[in-house]
Amino acid sequence: MTVPPWTVPEPFVASRADELQRQWARSLSGVAAGLAQEWSLEPAGPPMWGYVSVVWPVRGPGGEQWVLKVGEDDPRNHAEGAVLLAWQGRGAVEVVRHDPATGALLLEALDPARDLESVPDETEATAVVGGFIADLRTASAPDGVPPFTDELRRIHGHVLRRRDLAVDGLTRSDFDAALDTLTTVAADLDAGGPWPAMHGDLHYCNILHTREGAADPGWRVIDPLPMLGPAEAEVIAPMRNRWEDAVATGDPDRALRRRLDQLVDLAELDLGLARALCHAVAVDNLSWVLLDEPVAQDRFLGAYRVMASWR
Repeated sequence: MTVPPWTVPEPFVASRADELQRQWARSLSGVAAGLAQEWSLEPAGPPMWGYVSVVWPVRGPGGEQWVLKVGEDDPRNHAEGAVLLAWQGRGAVEVVRHDPATGALLLEALDPARDLESVPDETEATAVVGGFIADLRTASAPDGVPPFTDELRRIHGHVLRRRDLAVDGLTRSDFDAALDTLTTVAADLDAGGPWPAMHGDLHYCNILHTREGAADPGWRVIDPLPMLGPAEAEVIAPMRNRWEDAVATGDPDRALRRRLDQLVDLAELDLGLARALCHAVAVDNLSWVLLDEPVAQDRFLGAYRVMASWR
């Protein structure tokens, strides 16, 4: 059976929590079809999807290779286009068109099989991440990007609710240290600024290489979840990825500390703040996995355990 163009993949629909959200997920098909007509796009392959968006490979009116990305109706998703436009020329994926009403994006097509996870040398891959952390923080932040303090206070609420519960590998002191970090950093951000736009999810899989034959070949940043805040928070996402590389050294704690030092040095960050944020977020995620999702085999669990010990 031929699947009609702009059909939303069923696994994306099924990942929604309830029927109302599943109806919303299916509605993205109409958004994509409408924009395809408006922008003279033709489907060019099966869609890809993550947790918050669906991406359709498309051809432009001149045969251009692009992708059409449509996602959740969320402040950070709506800010994605504005942030990517602000980062043009600094290594972000090229924005061809942006629909502010829906947050949908028409983007250059990159090589989905070539991300920084695929680079054998972890140090080389981490150097690329660190370079982007340094470069992206120099751009002026556009309007409409939510503050990182919102996320810090959300995490604070989660950690506070679990503080008195028994969590394997965590002590009351770990929870208290995390709460202190989250409170202090939020207060500092409220008192300071203006803050640059953070990517918010700058791990190795969110950096793709251009396709073969590209006029300007190189690595490109994709899929930001933008927030206004300190660049030190950017290290959290790459620290939890490529766990197998850390394990292969025989000393995962030392390997992750070395990775953190590399990112801090390349981007000229505050090591103490970066480490404290890693610890606080690890305590939050570790307690969530072990208490709320005890049967889940979270692939970041090992990295979270290490970072939760950094108090």
